Amino acid sequence: MKFTNVSHGPRGLNTKTGLVVVAPGQSADVDMVKVEEDAAVASGWFVKGDAPAQKPGDNIKELQAQLAARDQTIADLNKGISDRDTEITDLKAKLEAATKANDVPAGVYVVTDKGRGWFAITQDGKEVTKSLREDDVKGFDEMSDTDKAAFVDLHKAEAA
Repeated sequence: MKFTNVSHGPRGLNTKTGLVVVAPGQSADVDMVKVEEDAAVASGWFVKGDAPAQKPGDNIKELQAQLAARDQTIADLNKGISDRDTEITDLKAKLEAATKANDVPAGVYVVTDKGRGWFAITQDGKEVTKSLREDDVKGFDEMSDTDKAAFVDLHKAEAA
C-alpha cells in the first residue's frame, strides 16, 4: 500500500519489515498490518495513496484565523500603548502638582545652603542677608514671622 507524508517533517511507518522513514511530501509503497495502516492515517501525518493536490484557497480558513489572531495582537498592543500613555500623562500631572505644592509662596523667607558651611536667607529667590554660618541660622524656620523679619533686618546683605 502507498502512503504519503503530509506533515511538515519526516515521519516513520511501522512496516512488516521494520521502520521506514518518509520525508515531507514523499510517498512510500510499504507492506503494513491493518492496525498500523489505520494508526498512520489517524495520526494525520499520512494519507493512503498520493496526497491530494492542494488548490489555491484550500487553507483560506487557516489564513483567516492567523490574520484574526494577528489583528487581535495588534489591538492588544495598541491598547497597552494607550494605557501606558494615559499613565504617563497622569504621572506628569501628579509630578507637576507635587512640584507646585513644594514651591515656596512669594514673600516667604527660606534658609538656603550656599555650600562649604555658608548659608543665607532668601526671599523670592534673592539673598536678603549676608552669608551666615549654620549655627547662626539654626532655629530660623521655627521663628515667628516678626522674629524672622527682625533677624533679616539685623543681618541685611550689604549694598553693592
